Amino acid sequence: MSKKVLMIDDDLVLLELIKIKISKTEKGFSIVTTNSGKKALSLLKENDFSIVITDLQMPEVDGYELLAKICEYYPDIPVVVITAFGRPKTKQVVIDSGAASYIEKPLAVEELIETVISIFKKQSEGGKLKNSSLEMFIQLIEMEMKTCTIRITEKKRNQNGVLFFKEGVLINARSGEIQGVDAAHKILTWNNVNIKIENRCVDIKEKIQEDTQAILLEAMRMKDEIEDKDEIEDKDEKVSRYSQKKDTPKPAGEKIFTIDAIKEALKNALGQTDAIKNIFYDNSQINQTDNLKKLGEMFNEGKLKAVHIDNSKDATNSLIIPDDNISVISFSPKFCRNKIINALITFS
Repeated sequence: MSKKVLMIDDDLVLLELIKIKISKTEKGFSIVTTNSGKKALSLLKENDFSIVITDLQMPEVDGYELLAKICEYYPDIPVVVITAFGRPKTKQVVIDSGAASYIEKPLAVEELIETVISIFKKQSEGGKLKNSSLEMFIQLIEMEMKTCTIRITEKKRNQNGVLFFKEGVLINARSGEIQGVDAAHKILTWNNVNIKIENRCVDIKEKIQEDTQAILLEAMRMKDEIEDKDEIEDKDEKVSRYSQKKDTPKPAGEKIFTIDAIKEALKNALGQTDAIKNIFYDNSQINQTDNLKKLGEMFNEGKLKAVHIDNSKDATNSLIIPDDNISVISFSPKFCRNKIINALITFS
């Protein structure tokens, strides 16, 4: 995923020039521009930016106020300050206020690009981990008493978060505008994450007072609840999808596995159906049949026709037939299941 840089300056000509030049480079980042500090704060709420570049002298919200708000609400986002009104003390004041870098105008685009790349390198100096266990990684940080900033990307929903550690202690977390314990809980419920390590803590404000292990345990509880909810929603979605498919006309000539049609096919093929105890719909089997379909595809076994379940201890065997509705045929274990399967295959 390409990194995004936000640039704010009231000089529209400069902004357009920067956009054109950066668009022609292949440095692994894109740039979003605005001439309003107020608009920049709105953009920060709606997007995940890696770096902010801002002029100092602007109407409404100037660069000083913007820098202060970013340091307060987005402490992990480095800010590069540019100005045409630099004085000897200006640079020191800006750096002391939290800026990552300071550049005086007239601005050389090449210098700006090199500054951005240098900041990206610092952010990645500890390395990257893909598809890692976040819980295990945090426990290692705690054991090693490591001071670092961990940037996390959750791939399924494309969410981003940051964890700040000082000597192995989690002192703050951020996801969007959320900070502190709430942000930590949110981040720690994510699965399938990529982790980027920066070997310094870019936020020195301790907004989390709770024990790291207590936060991890609570996040694991929340994670279990989320996974249970997702599983129910997935099942409901599949049932709904099957119900919709049921009402969709089949192509001409294609036979449908209705209960009456199954009974008729078995009667014609077997001559008698005394061994058949029951035939009914059971769409609670959708997950199982979907998984078996995928398994069959994996091993190139072709289309799933039926699933046999041996319940001979209960004096009943079952055949599950995956169609628009999941049909279940229960029959005596003394009856040859292959006769039923062959009858259904011939019918289909």
